[in-house]
Amino acid sequence: MVARDLTAATLVTGLFALMLSCLTPEASSLVVSPASATLQVGDTVRLHVIWKGDLGTDLAWNTPVTWSSSDVSVAIVNGSGLVTGVAAGTAAITVTSEGRNGTATVTALPPPPPAPVASVIVSPASSSLQVGGTVQLLATLQDANGGVLSGRVVTWMSSDGSVAIVNGSGLVTAVAPGQATITATSEGKSGSAAITVASPSGGGTVLLQENFDDPAFGVRGWYDNTRMTLSTVEHLLGSTGSLEIRFAPRATQPVWGSAARHLFQPTETVYLSYWVKYSANWVGSGHAYHPHEFYLMTTENGPEDGPSVSHLTVYVEDNYQGGIYPVLNSQDGQNIDQQRIGIDLTAITENRASCGCNGNTDGYATDCYDMGGGTRDNGKLWKTTTPALAVNRWQHVEAYFKLNSIQNGKGVSDGIVRYWVDGRLVIDHSDVLLRTGAHPTMKFNQLLIGPYIGDGSPVDQSLWVDNLTVATNKP
Repeated sequence: MVARDLTAATLVTGLFALMLSCLTPEASSLVVSPASATLQVGDTVRLHVIWKGDLGTDLAWNTPVTWSSSDVSVAIVNGSGLVTGVAAGTAAITVTSEGRNGTATVTALPPPPPAPVASVIVSPASSSLQVGGTVQLLATLQDANGGVLSGRVVTWMSSDGSVAIVNGSGLVTAVAPGQATITATSEGKSGSAAITVASPSGGGTVLLQENFDDPAFGVRGWYDNTRMTLSTVEHLLGSTGSLEIRFAPRATQPVWGSAARHLFQPTETVYLSYWVKYSANWVGSGHAYHPHEFYLMTTENGPEDGPSVSHLTVYVEDNYQGGIYPVLNSQDGQNIDQQRIGIDLTAITENRASCGCNGNTDGYATDCYDMGGGTRDNGKLWKTTTPALAVNRWQHVEAYFKLNSIQNGKGVSDGIVRYWVDGRLVIDHSDVLLRTGAHPTMKFNQLLIGPYIGDGSPVDQSLWVDNLTVATNKP
């Protein structure tokens, strides 16, 4: 009796399994939809898996699958069947599950060629600047339908680099009074803007302009050294040349020799503007001092007097210490009371030096050092705390000095020293003593270009200077 019951139970179980198999048919294959697809490089397409039964019917099957590409350099596919075109070509995308697989063919087409530039619009279309001023121009590129284009190369050019110059990003700097056209060109199409340059504001006057495009320095008023070297390779856009200052290894002066000088109308305020580029291997003097670069002297000395010991020389230069630090300094060694070195004479007499050796009233760092034979020289220094100049690119340098006033026969610490790099003020002091009451009529009247490394250049290195201006005030 028990045996018959077990046989019956087994029979019922088998019938149930047979009925279940009829209700959930077995998948026999899978296919990918769509079976083929075309897309452009960078675009995507979604592929889907369709399970098929023995009779070819679609099944609602939910078994994990794996996707792969026959050529990932042409197309790649992620775990959900999303295909991305990588490069032009054809690849087979395969899906696999439980020993079954399906394949789709994907063709990636190269992207369509970019629309050519049909027009260039420069804005603002016109600008009025004062000498030393800047304006940023923008070049908008359009296709034939007026659509804005991006990612194209734009070159900039000035019609007259003696009036206005422009860098590679469209920044225009006014050099001298006049008019210039700034042109932007891309793929043979051009647009332009008109630039009008006026003299500096506030009564400012341009005293000296040197573009270093012509070697006839003597004709333009330079003296002592008219053999300075020009470069036609390194220069600003819109310019044709620059002053090349190359130091050979161990040399104290550039290959072209000693300082060049130029006189200008006497003034109690002086503004110096120039563009400079340092070679990629620039290391300066290798010490925490030098090189000297530009000097400004005064009417208290003659046109042939040396700059190192004078009634006043101010310096615009740099110092490399792991980066290029802008430096301003001054000396008035000829005013030192050599008989009272180290004695503070600031409350005793105005017949003394303002830059050290006889005391100092403005509190800035001074130096008093032996030149040999017991004679002392001095110096006063203003230097940035971090590097502000870079190698291997053109930068705009501006410096400004204002002599302090003389009140009741005494020098007052209200002189000004300032230094800008690319329009950014990096040195700014307005409480400086540059002269004492012994020199109430002192005025700046002379520029010297005299690069000098006292201990000799550590390497063969260069700097280039372009579009130099001396004026009475910063614009």
